[in-house]
Amino acid sequence: MLWPEPHVLEPPLGVRSRRALAGLCVLRKTPGMTVIRFEVEDLPPAKSQRSVFGLRSKHYKRTRRLLEEAHRAKSRLGFSTFGNAPLRLDVEVWAPIGMQPGDGTNYLGGIADVLEEKAHREKTSGSLEYLGYRRHVGLYRNDRQLKEIHYRESVGDSIGYSVSLRELE
Repeated sequence: MLWPEPHVLEPPLGVRSRRALAGLCVLRKTPGMTVIRFEVEDLPPAKSQRSVFGLRSKHYKRTRRLLEEAHRAKSRLGFSTFGNAPLRLDVEVWAPIGMQPGDGTNYLGGIADVLEEKAHREKTSGSLEYLGYRRHVGLYRNDRQLKEIHYRESVGDSIGYSVSLRELE
């Protein structure tokens, strides 16, 4: 499949270090298809028995970092939301050789929860005011919209991950 030209930012040619791509975000738009992609320097928040939004969650800092990068990407790219469209989620987690990144299924659940709009969570779980502007960061209405999911682990010179969301036809 040929990708349409991106509206913003392409990775520099010849870059071998993941760290050199920090802050990379890409938005591709063609009629009927939008793709947003960004990277985060950390492990993803993992879904567990505690909410990833809880201040006592061991993944709270990762949740904040993901929300900050999603907000940064949305702002830089002028992106609003996918609305109710069915979506494909691609996640790639990388780490140096010998460092086991973690549980992919829990990472996927954590990422999916963090990137959805949070209004319905506040109705059932209480206020997320402590997140500040981050409580309004959402790329889609509900994680039920995720109809296709791809997960991959790879070797990198640092720890991080990329998130890519695209509308399905």
